[in-house]
Formats: sequence, structure tokens, C-alpha cells
Amino acid sequence: AAAGAAASAASAGEGGDEDARDRVLKTLDWSRYHLWVYFADSRGPSYARARLGRFFFERVCQARGSANLLFCAAGGVVFGCSSSEGASLATSLGEEEDEDGLAVAAAVPELHADDLQLLTIPPYEFSISDIDMYDIIVAADECTRSAIIANLLEAGRRADLDHLCILSDFAGAYELLLAEEQREEAEARVQEEQGLAPGVLTAEGLKDLRPGVPLRGTPSRQPVGPPLDGLPEAWQSLWQGSGEARPAAAPEGGTGSASEAEAGMVLRSAVGLERSLRASIPKNMRWWNDEE
Repeated sequence: AAAGAAASAASAGEGGDEDARDRVLKTLDWSRYHLWVYFADSRGPSYARARLGRFFFERVCQARGSANLLFCAAGGVVFGCSSSEGASLATSLGEEEDEDGLAVAAAVPELHADDLQLLTIPPYEFSISDIDMYDIIVAADECTRSAIIANLLEAGRRADLDHLCILSDFAGAYELLLAEEQREEAEARVQEEQGLAPGVLTAEGLKDLRPGVPLRGTPSRQPVGPPLDGLPEAWQSLWQGSGEARPAAAPEGGTGSASEAEAGMVLRSAVGLERSLRASIPKNMRWWNDEE
């Protein structure tokens, strides 16, 4: 089963960038007991991909019980470069039009009034100070990442930031985490078959047992679980479609296929991002409800 999950990860679009994920995860600081994620998009005026990333991420966090640990915001990146180096980069990129941005959001099935209200919340305007305020800056695409770098260069800031990544870097994260979990479960079963596991109640464990009082410490590690657990069943079509190569161009007569594939990739990446961040909580850290 683990091999099957790994194979699925390899076929999930571009599969994400594992090195980029590792760089991001190494920068995380859980000492505040929560993380802030900033979804950025340079394709205005709707900046729909940042909004959609925020929407999917919040829905996933709500369904998984991570909403009190993982928070997010969305913003549009505007080219504002004046330095020779930054302006040269911005000029070479150009400011892309957002002709199909709303079509990507419209490709999401089973949206209700609350969903539409969340999607229509205006994004912030990205500023250099956001780099220091948020734990993770998630660019909608390579153009957006380059736009952020251009603004950093214009401000005289270093641009090689480990907590700056692209949303699709997390596209294959879910499958890899699932494969790892299945491998650990298989190893545990082998150990159980070889002999009884010890079940000793230590003095430290006894101290934590109090009638009617939950055990103290870090939130319990969640299983990776089904990818869309607690989410609309209709989103399965987006998830399954994102596992195939993204269409290079829309078929004649419309942009539906390309928009659905892109919406599916945003969903897949948001799921992988939530699973990765939740799994990054240090196992032995002291939690807010630990007693002295």
C-alpha cells in the first residue's frame, strides 16, 4: 500500500518540490503554538489564485481540526521596482493579465453562500514587511515568486528566503506523508507479531492521569487520513483531475478543462500544505497547556 501511495505521488501533476518543502519546514518556529501562512498572487486584478489557496487551506484546516493552529491570509503582489536590478527583473517578467483567474475559482463545484463570501474577501496588498510577519510566504506560481523577489531587490533585501515557496511545491506532499505513515504502521505490526509490546505504566504517566482531565501536552498526532475527509464529495473530481498532467491549453470552445485542472492543483497543494505543517509540530515540545 505504501508503494502505491508513493506511485500516486509521482503521478500527481508535477509532484511538488521536496527540497523546497524541506527548506520551508526547517524554518518553522512553533514556539508561538501556531503558524501564519500568506498566499500571494501577482495576477490581478482579482488575484484569484491567492484567494482560492486561502479558501481551500481554511476549509481543509476546519475539516481537520487545525484551524486553531494554522492561520492564513491572501494578498496581491504589485510590481513596484525602481532599482536597476529589481526593475530589470520586473520588466522582463511583465505584469500578467488575470483573464482566467475567476474561471479557476468558478471551476470549484458545490460552493455555497458562505464559500462565495470567503472567496470574495478582498486580498491584502503585499508589502515587504509581510516577509517578516508571516511564517510562510506561498506564491501562486513562479511569476509571483519572481515578483516578490523583484520587490525584495528593490528594497535592498536579500531575496534567497527559505520560507518563500511556490504553492505547487506541496502538490505531492500528501501522498508522500501517507506512504510514510503506512510504512510506519507496517513496521509496528511486524514488531507486534514478533512479541508483545510493553505496557508499563510509569510514574510519569501516572502523574498525568487525572479523572475528567485531558492528558497534557502536544496535540495528538493526526493520521494523514483521506485527502478530502470532511470536505465536499464533489471536490473529488478536482482531486482526481489534478493527478493528471495539467492541460497545456484549453480545448476548443472553452477554458473549463484547464481551469478545473488548475483549481484541482490548488486543492491538492493546499491539502499537502496542511498535512505537512501539522506533521511539523515537534514531538517533544512543551505545549501551552503543559503544567509546570
